Amino acid sequence: MRWSNLTISRLSTGINEADITSSEIKLVPNQTNGSFEIRSNGFNNPTINISIRDIRGRIISSDFVDDATDNFNKSVDLIGESIEVYFITILNGQTIINKS
Repeated sequence: MRWSNLTISRLSTGINEADITSSEIKLVPNQTNGSFEIRSNGFNNPTINISIRDIRGRIISSDFVDDATDNFNKSVDLIGESIEVYFITILNGQTIINKS
């Protein structure tokens, strides 16, 4: 396997409580060989930004996704990248959701 189990953390900006929790976002499969899917039952904003960084902070991928308010699935393929931990950041309006 390329990665160990994924750890989940949540960071919200501002003083308002975020409407979406980390448990509503899944990375499937949990252990992966570099190809996985980001799944959610929807975000607050119709447009979100998903970025993937390596351990050094280098951006591997950055995508804007339109129409993310309904059930959401995005396939990610990192098979050509080196074997290491990657950090996934989802910017949902003023809420930042981090996964590794």
